[in-house]
Amino acid sequence: MTWIVDDKGTRWVEVPKRKTRKSPRALRFANIKVGDQLMLKPKPNWHRGIPHYIIVTDLWFDPVAGQENPVAGQMVGYSQITMSGEIRPRKSSTTIRGLASQQYVYADIDYIALCKARSDAMETGEVVGIGAGVNIRKRPKIAGL
Repeated sequence: MTWIVDDKGTRWVEVPKRKTRKSPRALRFANIKVGDQLMLKPKPNWHRGIPHYIIVTDLWFDPVAGQENPVAGQMVGYSQITMSGEIRPRKSSTTIRGLASQQYVYADIDYIALCKARSDAMETGEVVGIGAGVNIRKRPKIAGL
C-alpha cells in the first residue's frame, strides 16, 4: 500500500503482492519422510570415492526460521550410516533446503540391507576380505594345463 500524489490529487493505492514460487531446492525433498536414506555422491576430485549415507530420523517445523517463509522452517534430523550398516546414535539437523544445497539425493539402494547382506556373506565365507588375498598368493602354485 502506498500513497500516490499527482495532478489528480492524493490517493491510496494497494500494491499487488508479487507471486512467489517454491525454490527448486525445497522441491527436491518435498515428500521426504522419516526412514528415507539419502546419499552424498562423491565428487570427482575427492580422494575417496565412497558415498556418504544418512538416514532421516526426525522431521519438524521451526517457527522462528519459518516466520517469513514456511519452506525455510522445515527441519530434518538425520544420523549417519556406518560402513557396517549401523546407525550412529548422534543426530544432526539441517533444513530441507540445506540437504538440497549440500548435494544430497535419495539413495539408489537400501544401504543398511546391503551392509547386512555383505556381513552375512562374509560370515558364511561366500565373500572374503581383500586381506585374504595375501594368503591366497602365498599358496604353492600349480602348473597350468
